[in-house]
Amino acid sequence: MRPRIALALVWGAFLVRGSYYCVQQPIWEGLDEWAQFACLQHFAEHRHMPRRSDPVSDEVVRSLELVPLAYGTESWGANGLSHDAYWQLPAAERQRRHEELERLTASYPRPVSLPPAARQQYEAQQPPLYYALLVTPYLAIRNRPLPEQVLCLRLLSLTIASLTILFGYAVAREVPAARRSAVLVAAMLACMPALAMDLSRIGNHVLAIPLISAVLLCALRALRRRRTRDWALLGTLLAAALLAKGYALVMVPVVILAAALAAARNRRAVAGGALALALAFAGAGWWYANNLRTTGTIAGEQMDVAARAGAAEKLAAVGQVQWVRVLDSAAMTHIWIGGWSFLLVRSWMYRVFELLAAASVAGILMMAGRLVRDPRFSVVAGAWLLFCLAMAYFSLTTFLAMHFSAGVGWYLNAIVVAEAVLLACAGTGLAGVRRAGAYVALAALLALALDLYTVHFLLGPYYTGLIRHRPSGALETFHIGYLSRIGIQEYFRRLTPPWLWMAYLCANFGLAAVIVKSARQSATSRSARNPTAAPARRW
Repeated sequence: MRPRIALALVWGAFLVRGSYYCVQQPIWEGLDEWAQFACLQHFAEHRHMPRRSDPVSDEVVRSLELVPLAYGTESWGANGLSHDAYWQLPAAERQRRHEELERLTASYPRPVSLPPAARQQYEAQQPPLYYALLVTPYLAIRNRPLPEQVLCLRLLSLTIASLTILFGYAVAREVPAARRSAVLVAAMLACMPALAMDLSRIGNHVLAIPLISAVLLCALRALRRRRTRDWALLGTLLAAALLAKGYALVMVPVVILAAALAAARNRRAVAGGALALALAFAGAGWWYANNLRTTGTIAGEQMDVAARAGAAEKLAAVGQVQWVRVLDSAAMTHIWIGGWSFLLVRSWMYRVFELLAAASVAGILMMAGRLVRDPRFSVVAGAWLLFCLAMAYFSLTTFLAMHFSAGVGWYLNAIVVAEAVLLACAGTGLAGVRRAGAYVALAALLALALDLYTVHFLLGPYYTGLIRHRPSGALETFHIGYLSRIGIQEYFRRLTPPWLWMAYLCANFGLAAVIVKSARQSATSRSARNPTAAPARRW
């Protein structure tokens, strides 16, 4: 199978799988989704980002009072109900709520008989690019029922985010130790269930993740080719990423690292790096200068603002944070987390992927002497490590603001392309050039198996009311016999159309076939038999 054909199949499978998640996830079940939607509404109506004190629209506030909300967030709406409580309502009451929800549009006036709306724009710290891009699509559908608006914007966001798959393939092609596994790197990204769920909701991260991946790709190409236009494109994309999400600030030192490594071979690369940073500052500096002026922080991130701590206080708090708990929660929420209800799988399932991560670290260390001599690997590894440090800083500010230790693993999706490429590099270290593809294929198939399990034994049953939380807070374990409680037809009526579920299954099986075929080709191709001819061996 030709790589381009395999890549097209992987990309298509990702879009099908993501479309299933867009439909399956109930409205506002995505992390911060309602607040992101409210932010988009405000930007479309006023042509500027909201302030934190600005109110949320009556349409969104009323929806929070009608739909089932994520477990633990019932207070977002007056008399709000969790998924558990919603499915205990009489069928007539659920139907009434559904019909009223279908009547909500942007012009909805809140009746005086209802309590005053009190929700505010807590996502006001976000940069404006994502919302500016979606203004026109939103205005085209603003008079449609709210569920249709959300679904259309989810699908559009998924399409933008799907570029991450293509950039992942291109980045892998740039790194010699991962080049032979480039298709499998793309397949790994397409199989990750946590990533698919994260990219199937409304939010500016769906633009930031492919832009950060594009910045990483351009940094590698500028490092290799050292052309002025490559550095100029790098700076332009970095400015766009900075205007998409605040955590893109981490890519600024990555660009500096790429310029420094390029300057070691050609001093003219210093000018290229300076050009890239100048373009990035010219394009996005105004936003971050305003953050510094109004909040005292560069990113304007709400936890950093709420912490109100100086450098000395933050340094003192480093020893107070329970870093083992931070690492554990970050790993779990990066591997898989079930929407805003924070559903979790069995602990041993997380340990399987944690062992895979530990093996990958060992694989990289086994060939560290050769890898560190490759500046392209250094850029990829540096980007991933810098994001880990940024996450640690976020956990520190969260501790200062909220007084508990926790890691937010889904933020690592921003640099997931680098993570997948490092996995391929680890496979080369553990199994050699010929079997590196098999290592990545194993990881991808494990991710696919986790996806199939969570969709059929957690998400589906929970979102249709077949299982619910016990008084202790633990979620019931699903058994096939539970389907008899409501019947198969009612189950799919509550969840997704059967044809979409079949398309999801076909996409999964297609992905598995591409993975197995690509792994075999990687092990038996001519360059694998003759290592001297394999570009992946030229470190």
